[in-house]
Amino acid sequence: MIDFSKIGQPVLIANNFKFTEGPAWDKTRGVLLFSDIDADRIYQLALPNTITIFREPSNKSNGLAFDVNGCLLAAEYESRSLTRTLANGTLVTLAGNYLGKTLNSPNDLAVRADGSIYFTDPTYGLGNRIKGVEFTGLYLLKPSGELVLEGKFDQSPNGVALSPDQNTLYLALTTGNKIRAFDVSKDGTITNERTLADMQQPDGMAVDVEGNIYVAGLDGIYIFSPAGNILGKIKTNSQPTNCEFGGPEGNLLFITAREALYYIEMPVAGY
Repeated sequence: MIDFSKIGQPVLIANNFKFTEGPAWDKTRGVLLFSDIDADRIYQLALPNTITIFREPSNKSNGLAFDVNGCLLAAEYESRSLTRTLANGTLVTLAGNYLGKTLNSPNDLAVRADGSIYFTDPTYGLGNRIKGVEFTGLYLLKPSGELVLEGKFDQSPNGVALSPDQNTLYLALTTGNKIRAFDVSKDGTITNERTLADMQQPDGMAVDVEGNIYVAGLDGIYIFSPAGNILGKIKTNSQPTNCEFGGPEGNLLFITAREALYYIEMPVAGY
């Protein structure tokens, strides 16, 4: 069993940002992309510490991920949509409304091996704009392009992640102070909602190859077993927002934390 009490402290990469979020490791190019929401930028990190602007403006992107073809997906506050950046740089809207009503502010996302995309839609990025759909929810965008509402949640649905076998979906309910778990059916739909763990204001998430879940909290990254038992905590000076595994060996955990970006070498890799 991994002893998470011996992993040490995270290393600060940079701390001159406005509000970092949505780290996503590009396995093809070996770089990390992450959002700076308030700066309206997506940055690129080339290890160990070379940071450049990848996209500006970013439509105030939050969550980022790569689809099964290696194209960048972004949950965007400004456009209120989920987008894909094609290989030639063209930006395509994948989902911007549900049953004719505009989404609120897509936040975070997770990609299944079959191409299914799960994303959350709270109201954090609305600002003074009027709500579109009347609820905050969790959606499934099927490979066919069909958008399915998987659940309405009134406690700020936020971070979302899949287990390594992709049979379990995890969802952070930030104002509900809970991490929920669901069974994932063969067609991608979810059932059997239950509480995995209670924690204060959970945010973005990552999962390692052992199935342990890493969740951004008020004072660090909390690590839970697949059964929901707390295994450890990675303390950060700034309140973290999200985390992502990457690096040449897949065992570097990158942490976005408001104005800062950290990494820590872990004894286990992400999946």
